[in-house]
Amino acid sequence: MGKLAGYPRQNGLAQALRELGRLERGIFTLEYLTDAKLRRAVRVRLNKGEVKNTLAEQISVFRGGEVRDREVTAQLNRACGLNLVIAMIAVWNTTYLTRVVQELRAKGEAAADALLEHISPLGWEHIGFTGDYIWRGDNMPPKGQFRSFDLNGL
Repeated sequence: MGKLAGYPRQNGLAQALRELGRLERGIFTLEYLTDAKLRRAVRVRLNKGEVKNTLAEQISVFRGGEVRDREVTAQLNRACGLNLVIAMIAVWNTTYLTRVVQELRAKGEAAADALLEHISPLGWEHIGFTGDYIWRGDNMPPKGQFRSFDLNGL
């Protein structure tokens, strides 16, 4: 690829690859326009990405959501930290959503797998991103146990 990038743009191979890319893009566009199932699948995947981006914006509300660090390492650290927080939210939500589903099924209530595949672990309505946080030991569940939750509100 490096050698190809070094050739002049009029290179025959580069022109052929550009045309091949245009052909691929044209075929995909035609498939996209004619296949409703493909459009739905693309829309679902785009929506998942948008949810992650919106969550990232909510988390990084400090400094207006902008990365103002000048050094590349500081920018990378901030981006990695943001991804770590998003992953922690997803794990927390997945853990508790799994527990809710298990408890509902133990009570004999239906929790259809077909519906569960539409639930995203990236919800954040229950998370306070701003404010003071007090971590008291008496409020924490014992090691290896979980916080209790009330299913009566469901």
